[in-house]
Amino acid sequence: MRILLTVHCFYPKHIFGTETYTLEIARTLQALGHNVCVLTTNSHTEPADGRDYIRYEFDSVPVISLDTSNFPNTSFKDTYVKDGINNVIKQIVAEFQPDIVHSLHVINLTVTFLKDIQDMGIPAMATLTDFFGVCLNCKLQTFNGKFCTGPDWLASNCLECYFAETRKSDTIKNKSVFLRKLCSPVPLAFVAKILKSGQIPLIQEVNYITERKATIQRHYEVFQRLIAPTSFLRTAYVNNGYPGDKVQKITFGLNRQPLEGYTHPRNSFKKKLTFGYIGQLYWHKGVDLLMEAFNKLNDPELKLMIYGDKNQDINYTEKLNLLKGDNPNIQLLGTFPRERLGEFLHNIDVLVIPSLWYENAPLVLLNALATRTPVIASDVDGMNEFIKHDFNGMLFDPGDMQDLYRKLKECIDYPEDLIRISHNANYEKSIKDNVEELLQIYKECISERHRVSKRT
Repeated sequence: MRILLTVHCFYPKHIFGTETYTLEIARTLQALGHNVCVLTTNSHTEPADGRDYIRYEFDSVPVISLDTSNFPNTSFKDTYVKDGINNVIKQIVAEFQPDIVHSLHVINLTVTFLKDIQDMGIPAMATLTDFFGVCLNCKLQTFNGKFCTGPDWLASNCLECYFAETRKSDTIKNKSVFLRKLCSPVPLAFVAKILKSGQIPLIQEVNYITERKATIQRHYEVFQRLIAPTSFLRTAYVNNGYPGDKVQKITFGLNRQPLEGYTHPRNSFKKKLTFGYIGQLYWHKGVDLLMEAFNKLNDPELKLMIYGDKNQDINYTEKLNLLKGDNPNIQLLGTFPRERLGEFLHNIDVLVIPSLWYENAPLVLLNALATRTPVIASDVDGMNEFIKHDFNGMLFDPGDMQDLYRKLKECIDYPEDLIRISHNANYEKSIKDNVEELLQIYKECISERHRVSKRT
């Protein structure tokens, strides 16, 4: 089978959850004898070299990476529908001739090419790895950090988030300021909905924002299946108008090879614990909250080891360095090879995931459960499907530094609880198990497409 996987960015420069999951799917499919190609993009911040795309291999996986700088954004619409880029993608798809397209993310690629996929009669499915199909910031979270359920009937709440976000950016600041001065989000969205005018640039821009979800949803109709790794993610999409019979829950599988030798329960813990964080260094990950709670412990024999790319968000990294101060027991350590994940989890007594948003089955959580590493995580939908508090992990109120401090303190005061949690923690599903499920869906999608083609 020829399988095209699409993802927003990829190895070797981009190494986090969705990219890792895509890589593991690709490698497992190859091991099972299938022909796989990954279609991705570079970052908007990376320098251009004049070509529409480049080809390379990573871990023997063929990759085609589009240069997004050749397709610059000129309006908000270009963040999800971009005319022009689809011509290049159509050429790539026609050359590879996939039996099926499996999308792990379409941001950067945008949804424009999905219509071409449909016109070419190619079966397609998607794994939903965040809230891109519902929310303009992909996090289902408002500009001030509050949890959100999705666009209201006017999508005026999306407009409000857009205004708040553009205050931080110079790209469309003047237009954004003018829009905010012109009218508040609710009446502005209402007026734009009535006028529907392509002749008035400001009204057109408002409609690009408020019609985003509906436009993406129409393009997503090409996907014969939408896979959600958590019940919460599935519910979020269904509650926002996606067909429930098409959205199917299938949990992620893990590459268990890096975990070999590290999956046994722990029978003892050091008196002075090492807490750890592994992941991205962005504000919504809550690492600053963890550092504040750790500093409050005020114990020079404890350690906090933070692993993440310090160049992801320079301003946030500077904030973390200020919180660290001269405390030698907090270490900002950068990233490590994914092949050593089991080893690094083993060197941590307690993994902390202090996220401020709805995490969508983070792989680091699943790997921690697989290695029986005790976890303290934010009690947010998504993660709390995998952790039962005080059984196989601990949960704290999201964003509550005092509650996180109390949970850290409990780990110190009651190490016997960590032993019990370690024995209860587990996650056995492998990436091979997961890919076998995906292959069955691929076959179903291909059969359905063939039936439709015969009827037409």
